[in-house]
Amino acid sequence: MREVTAIPLGSFVATGNGTTFVVDGPFPGGGMDSGDPDLVFTAVRETHEEIGVHPGDIEIIGQLDDIVTISNFRVTPFVAWLARYPYEWRFSDPEVAYLLEVPLDHLLDPTTLIPDRRIIRGREMVLPSYQFGDDLIWGATARMLTNFLDILAAAMDSATAEG
Repeated sequence: MREVTAIPLGSFVATGNGTTFVVDGPFPGGGMDSGDPDLVFTAVRETHEEIGVHPGDIEIIGQLDDIVTISNFRVTPFVAWLARYPYEWRFSDPEVAYLLEVPLDHLLDPTTLIPDRRIIRGREMVLPSYQFGDDLIWGATARMLTNFLDILAAAMDSATAEG
């Protein structure tokens, strides 16, 4: 199994206006380089390389559950705050086509979660995906996003119960 780090920074950037961002396709991330001291360093480095976020503008606030992709990569996703917004994104042309900006309220709306039927290794599987306009957020990206939204919903329910 190959180890990969992803920082769903492109998707889970909490801002004062309640906006989140999703990189179309996979989140910024990649394999750990020999000089990387840990996975957090890898995630921040890859985010800087792929979408131009300066490491000093990133505050890691948590780690999501590891996932294993169908191509046998183990992905360790992290969630981070950005120091400021709007941000001056700089895309790595070969790796990032564009950034999809999705309001958090949209992602929390259960009608945007749609079943994505795929044939994987000869079996039909129903996986989570999210529709936003003409874009479909699916695959490992949707699985990481679902994990994040589940944690967020539990925290919101807990805060509401505490009243």
